[in-house]
Amino acid sequence: GSTNIQQRTLTYTAPVGSTPGKLTEVVKPGSGTYPDLTFTTLPSTTRVLISGIKATEVSGVAQPVFPYYAFDQSSSTGDLTPLTTPLSTADIARTIMVRVSFVVYPDRPNPKDKDATTLQDDVYIRISDPSRPQEGARCL
Repeated sequence: GSTNIQQRTLTYTAPVGSTPGKLTEVVKPGSGTYPDLTFTTLPSTTRVLISGIKATEVSGVAQPVFPYYAFDQSSSTGDLTPLTTPLSTADIARTIMVRVSFVVYPDRPNPKDKDATTLQDDVYIRISDPSRPQEGARCL
């Protein structure tokens, strides 16, 4: 049967010269019955969610806009550990949280750093039990 499930992909494009950075969303329609879903390349829709952004920096080093985290398998208290990107198949299944973090500049010529705002949020993507990190995440 058909479904209303869609695949959404968010992509960060870093600023280049005077071209501002942006966050873009691509939406692909799905078909099939869970868990046997397929997503078509066309028709898809693409839109810019926000422009005028750049990655946050720590000591002058740009940080990932979408860092991924999993439970630390050596801890029973729900501590998180960062995962390397691109994610391996095994790490995709272990991912518990995605931290979204970037700096937004006002939409005007030559914006200044003092006028920028840092936006950050943690997105938990699955149900999981932090007291049993070895079991990983469970899909809903």
